[in-house]
Amino acid sequence: MISELSAKIAAYLFKKSAISEEDKELYSYGFFVILSRLLFLFVSAIFGLIFHVLPESLMFFVFFCLIRSYAGGIHASSELRCTVLTSIAIFACVLGIKLSETYNADYFLLSFFALSLVVVILFSPLDTAEKPLSFSERKRFKTLSLIISAVIAAFALLFYFLNIKSYSFAFMFSMILESVLLAAGKIKQKAAET
Repeated sequence: MISELSAKIAAYLFKKSAISEEDKELYSYGFFVILSRLLFLFVSAIFGLIFHVLPESLMFFVFFCLIRSYAGGIHASSELRCTVLTSIAIFACVLGIKLSETYNADYFLLSFFALSLVVVILFSPLDTAEKPLSFSERKRFKTLSLIISAVIAAFALLFYFLNIKSYSFAFMFSMILESVLLAAGKIKQKAAET
């Protein structure tokens, strides 16, 4: 799917002498990341349009991508599984934003948001066996995770107290989803160690 398309784009650039043989894999990975993000941005926009929360769904996705990039978390075992599970997670979060707005789930959501912040602070960054982080990378990613978490929390609370709660919920759900992925990744790591 996306990985095949990314490899074809990199091969085409190599064929046209735009990149070197050594850079083909790096470019292929870069295109994979860009195309994946575009696909899931499109998925977020579609669900946002369906539930009439387009700006909120886009805010959710952008800030989820930011925190996910540095905090890490569990990864699916295949590209197809990743695409399906990520689409389901986006659907659940966008629906959650709409339902939270409709049914006034403020205190419930604020509690989950606070718990999510604790999970991200405790467990990030979470690397994988395939891509372990060095000590300096862990330190840098931890700092960036904390900064992004603080920004998300600030925006969530700002919009909440400005009574623009649907925007606040978008920020909250970006953190809630990341905390679920971090917790699942931590559980998977612990299970692999035993």
